[in-house]
Amino acid sequence: MYLSTDVVTCLCCSVGFLRAVWKYNSAYSTLTVIATMHHGIWNYPFPAVTFCNNNQISSRKVQEFVKNLTIVNNLSREFILDEMKLLLEMLDPDIFEDDLDSNFTVLQDIFDVNNYSISHIMSLVRQDCSNLLKSCKWKGTYVPCHEIFHESYSRDGLCCSFNYFNSESTIEAKTVPKRLTACGYQTGLTVLIDAEPDDYYSSLYGSYGVKVMIHYPYNYPDRSSEYKLIGLGVQSFLAIAPQEVYSTAAVKNLPLSARQCIFEDEILPKELQVLMRTVGQRANYSYVNCLNRCRISIIENECGCFPYYSPQNRSRECNLRDIRCLSDIKSLIDTSWPGINVNHADLTTVDIDIRRKPCGCLFDCSIYRYPVDASEGIIDTEQFYGDRIKESSSLKNYSVVNIFYVDFISTQYRREVYYNWKNFFASFGGLLGLSVGFSLISAFELLYFFVVRVIVDICIARKNERAERNVNQ
Repeated sequence: MYLSTDVVTCLCCSVGFLRAVWKYNSAYSTLTVIATMHHGIWNYPFPAVTFCNNNQISSRKVQEFVKNLTIVNNLSREFILDEMKLLLEMLDPDIFEDDLDSNFTVLQDIFDVNNYSISHIMSLVRQDCSNLLKSCKWKGTYVPCHEIFHESYSRDGLCCSFNYFNSESTIEAKTVPKRLTACGYQTGLTVLIDAEPDDYYSSLYGSYGVKVMIHYPYNYPDRSSEYKLIGLGVQSFLAIAPQEVYSTAAVKNLPLSARQCIFEDEILPKELQVLMRTVGQRANYSYVNCLNRCRISIIENECGCFPYYSPQNRSRECNLRDIRCLSDIKSLIDTSWPGINVNHADLTTVDIDIRRKPCGCLFDCSIYRYPVDASEGIIDTEQFYGDRIKESSSLKNYSVVNIFYVDFISTQYRREVYYNWKNFFASFGGLLGLSVGFSLISAFELLYFFVVRVIVDICIARKNERAERNVNQ
């Protein structure tokens, strides 16, 4: 009796252990490990490079713009010209930290009379890519900048992008990202920049120069992108060591709720199709793009408009009268968890369900990252860059940016199933062996004595019964 009780107790304990192990591993169903540290850089798409001038409003162009406006309410052109700086509020609400509601209304009235939208105005008063990018080299060969750079929208306004293929870009979707097979700054992208500091009128940052964003070619250049600020008169080296995380076929066999990521050839869930405003496959879907769409969706729901830096929307474009609303919801959108206010002194009090991603966005099962190591030096125009830089009468305003791979090889990570049937079988045997001395031989013995032996005994008994009946007859 005591032996039977002990055995039952041990069996119950082992079942409890098995249940706990299964529950834990179901919650953490995948594992990311280093696949190789010698993955060739030619396997990586070269990153998209987006240049944004810190100055989003050209002094020369804004004066020309105001000069041609129809003015009402006896306002002076000098007043309107000074108020044009407020356009930066469309990118960063409350950047001027003053109560300017009446100023916004007056300026927007002028725009309405002249039938100008914010996006149209910003395209007219910004520095053109042809003026920002003076010279371009790709793989050591000079290329006209307008052939490889295109105007694009970013979280910092209108910018100039290389190798960018998002749905918001002007490049055909069939074009594939560029790649490199060599390392070193002579083999990558080199750009001569003229930020035109004498033309500054309203800058996002308290400095002259440009912001360079390094991001995946299909990702919107959001503020989460790798970036560096490049000053004037410097030669900057941005060395990239790319990384890749890919998921195995076994991960794809897991249910979506377990892996919490989506593959490139999968159909988007319907709620994400609605959010991304696409049909069927993921197209240019990524977690970054989904979060951007999530933020825009919150703006549309709360303020009834979309910001000009996010094109291809179907609602009304935001204008200066919407600044107050945009400012009020700033804490809801400028966060890694859009829709939830996390600006609390103690973040532990914030009620965030980590099982529910913002707007239902799913991670990418395959991810490319481009960590950047930056260094720079002062340009010596007598020793560097030949006649192309010496042609300028204001050499101190130029900058040279070199973007390249730092090595021939890089690190690749593999995401695989953490707890499959083999792991479960090993845990099952180990826990039962620890608890009740169970082994594989014991399993065969149980199978033999309680299944095979019972069936054989029944068959023999029936055979003997038939034999006895035949003898009695």
